[in-house]
Amino acid sequence: MSRHLIKNSARIMLIFALIIINSVMSGQINDFTFPMKSQGDLTFYADLIQYAGRGDTTRCELYYSVNLEKIFRNSLIDQKKSKLKIELNILDKDGVQIETRSNSKIISLSEQEQNQGQFTYLDVIRFKLKPDTFDLFFSIKDSTSGKKGTLNSKILAKSLNPQFSLSDISFISKIVKSDQKSNFQKHGVLMVPNPSRIFYPDMENPNGYIFYEINNLTYHPDKPTSYGCFFRVDDLMGKTVAGDTLAATLVKSKNLSRVEVIPIAKLPSGAYKLIVGVRDIESNIEETGIRYFWIDAGEDSTKTILPMTDDDIQKYYDQIKYISNRQEQKTFKQLDAAGKQKFLLKFWKSKDPTPGTPQNEFMEEHFRRIAFCEKNFKGGINSDRGRVYIQYGPPLEVSRQASPIATSKSSEIWTYSINGTTEFVFVDRTGDGNYVLVHSTHPDEIENPEWGDEVNRAIPKSNKPYQDQY
Repeated sequence: MSRHLIKNSARIMLIFALIIINSVMSGQINDFTFPMKSQGDLTFYADLIQYAGRGDTTRCELYYSVNLEKIFRNSLIDQKKSKLKIELNILDKDGVQIETRSNSKIISLSEQEQNQGQFTYLDVIRFKLKPDTFDLFFSIKDSTSGKKGTLNSKILAKSLNPQFSLSDISFISKIVKSDQKSNFQKHGVLMVPNPSRIFYPDMENPNGYIFYEINNLTYHPDKPTSYGCFFRVDDLMGKTVAGDTLAATLVKSKNLSRVEVIPIAKLPSGAYKLIVGVRDIESNIEETGIRYFWIDAGEDSTKTILPMTDDDIQKYYDQIKYISNRQEQKTFKQLDAAGKQKFLLKFWKSKDPTPGTPQNEFMEEHFRRIAFCEKNFKGGINSDRGRVYIQYGPPLEVSRQASPIATSKSSEIWTYSINGTTEFVFVDRTGDGNYVLVHSTHPDEIENPEWGDEVNRAIPKSNKPYQDQY
């Protein structure tokens, strides 16, 4: 990983995080439309690529890149080597372990490599799955420093056989012909993966590349058939900035692979959406794949790269309203689209407890809380429980009292260790699962010592009981 990458990765991942939280909530199935970044004090990226396997299996390749910057450059000891312990566990829906991998890698960087800022270790783990939903647990730990990064995600192993289909799109940073054996060799060509999907275009690297497979095209040895394909690169405002179309190509086998060249040299810094499409001309069936990637051209671009529809702007506001003051909220509302983007970047940067590192731990924890609220509370972050959870974090204890009859109301008491013991009391006033804060012992919150009277007040008979999933 170069110094240039280290310098900009905090800004890069900030933008990606803002995009991801606007599109994907944790706890949902992850299709790796966006790149994955570890949590913890060891940073790594991962990209899961799924290909058609034999029979009813899906062939999976988990590419990962480890940032060893903190270990080698900032170590308090004279460390020239790193011993990485790598663990992968995949569980099915019943919690049964389907796949497990555990091994150690000794990484040694020369003084020249360290001086040049080359701190990235790349590798891949290959395994097979049957189409289904799984829990993926992936961790990497440096045994010397004790630093560790983790990824936990739900994944869907796709069914790519026997129908016409496309594999996932694999982003490639470098392609060279090579006869030497390598984990990254495909069809006699060395394809160096780019799990972070961050490209740094310059005169020597004006292009990025993608690799994908096409499965089960219509093919007759004695009758010519053809297929058409295209790729398109859109910015986040929906404007197409690059692409190519291949109208009709002879099908030489029912299973093919392709490499596309993505011209990145002239693209300004920002996040981009890649769309790949293939059409089986005889059956007139088209399949598409979508993934996002990032260009860091090195300039201090003021271009608006965050989506800024009215709905997007409202989501950005909702994400900061509990952790910003009134003046900040007023300023955000008054700015134009470019100003709002600058505001968000500056706002989240100001919250970063470790400036200069790729991670913004405060923002990551805040987004985890948002995702939890959206999944578990009716009304999400706009509910009273959502606000309290985001502002104060997970409670130490939750006491629930469900109401089996219409003469009382369900309630929850959340306990925190704030200034000793602090309680928040929520009541489901109408029986629809929308819990309202009615009392708290926190000095800045509503106080109502008689809150028990409201619990015993009858729920209107017209409302149906709601079963809360929290």
